[in-house]
Amino acid sequence: MVEKLSIRGKNIVGVVVNAKAKKVVCIRNDRLVKIRKYERYSKARTKILARVPENLDVKAGDNVKAEECRRTGKNVAFVVTEKLS
Repeated sequence: MVEKLSIRGKNIVGVVVNAKAKKVVCIRNDRLVKIRKYERYSKARTKILARVPENLDVKAGDNVKAEECRRTGKNVAFVVTEKLS
């Protein structure tokens, strides 16, 4: 059975770090955060859990695009929409 998830909110591009679970992957999102006081940028990372549809084959090391959807698990609120590389 194919589940239809409505997309809303944030879009994230990142690297798959962990793909050991059956339908869920862990995506690492790297970004720059501005420190106003010093007028510099620092690197920051976030790990996000995302559901993988049945038609996509995603492995660790792949670049993917994920978008926000309704919660599908306790910590899962994103779904992978496309594989970039």
